[in-house]
Amino acid sequence: MDQILYFISAGNPVIADTIDGVRVLIEYDQWGNIRYYKPGAEDTYLLSDEDSLELFEKSDNIFVGFLDKYKE
Repeated sequence: MDQILYFISAGNPVIADTIDGVRVLIEYDQWGNIRYYKPGAEDTYLLSDEDSLELFEKSDNIFVGFLDKYKE
């Protein structure tokens, strides 16, 4: 989970493939709650840290992260 939060804190979205469908993780708050959106939806949603851990574990922790272009 720390790795996911690291990517998000750097401004990089993370795609999570969950049992409830694909989620794009875009930010988190000081308590570890994750804000995400569902592709095709207009609204964003908030998932508590406990609920997100449970969902990701049930979904086999499948994520795709993106990094900005390498800067020297």
